[in-house]
Amino acid sequence: MGRQTRKKTDSAEIAIAYDFDGTLCDQPMQNYRLLPELGYPDAAAIERFWQRSNRIARQEKADPICVYMHELLAAAERRGRPLTRNLLERCGKAVQLRPGLTGRGNWFARTAKMAAGRGYRLRHYIISSGLAEIIAGTEIAKWFAPDRIFASAYLYDSAGRAQAPAWTINHTTKTQFLFRINKGILDLGNDSGINNYVPEPIRPVPFSRIIFIGDGATDIPCFSIVRKQGGFALAVFAADALAASHDQITGLINDKRIDGVAGGDFRAGSTLERLLGRIIDEIATAPATGR
Repeated sequence: MGRQTRKKTDSAEIAIAYDFDGTLCDQPMQNYRLLPELGYPDAAAIERFWQRSNRIARQEKADPICVYMHELLAAAERRGRPLTRNLLERCGKAVQLRPGLTGRGNWFARTAKMAAGRGYRLRHYIISSGLAEIIAGTEIAKWFAPDRIFASAYLYDSAGRAQAPAWTINHTTKTQFLFRINKGILDLGNDSGINNYVPEPIRPVPFSRIIFIGDGATDIPCFSIVRKQGGFALAVFAADALAASHDQITGLINDKRIDGVAGGDFRAGSTLERLLGRIIDEIATAPATGR
C-alpha cells in the first residue's frame, strides 16, 4: 500500500505570510517618502528620527511601535499638516519593492501557478509592524485582500486625519495573526474568536500549509511558532547582508527555526523561488499525519 497523502478539498489553501520591512523592501517603509514629507529630508535625518523614537521607548518602557506612531503624529503637527490616510497611501507608491515582486511574470503570478499545479489555491498575507495605510498604497497591495493585511494602523476622524494608533503590531504580537490565518478569523474586530477552541480538522488553513517569510531577528517568534506547529519558515536577507549575517543565519538553522535562507530576490529562478517550490512539493506529498 502506498504512502497515504494528506486529504484536501478542491479549495485547499496554502498561505504565505510575509513580514514587510526588510522582506518585501529594503528599508522601513516610512523612510521612502513619509519621513521626508514630515521634515526628515535625508538618510541622516531619518536615522535621527528612529534613534529618538527608540530612545523614548527605552526610557519610558513603552512599546516602540506606539512610540514611532506617536512621533509621526508629532512631526506632522510640527509641519502644520495633518497625517491623513490619503497621504499615507500616496507614500506607499514610493516604496521600492524587491526585485521580482512587480511587473509581468511577477512572484505572485508565478507562485499561484506553482501551487495550482499541485492542486492548491495560494493566498498571500502580510503581518507587519509597519503601517497598513502605506502598504495599501504599494503596487503589490492588489495581491492582498484588505482583510489579509495585518499591520499597525491609525484611528481617523471624519476628515480622514489620523488621531491615535488603532492597532499596533510588534515582533511578539505578530504571532497571533498566524493563528488568525489558521482559524480563519481575519476580522480584527473579533477579539474573542481567536481564543476559542477550534478542532484542528475544521481549521481553514492547517499550520502544515502555512509558510512564513521574514528577514531575521524580529521575526524569530513567527519563525518559531510556525515551525513548532508544523509549518514552514524562510528567512530572506539583502544580498549584501548575507555574509555579515552569517552568525545569525547559522543560529536560525541550527536552532531549527527556519527551513531555508535566501537573498531578497523574488525573480524567476531565484533561490527563494526554488525553496518555495520544494516546500509546496512537500506539502502536496506529506503524509496525512503531517511533517
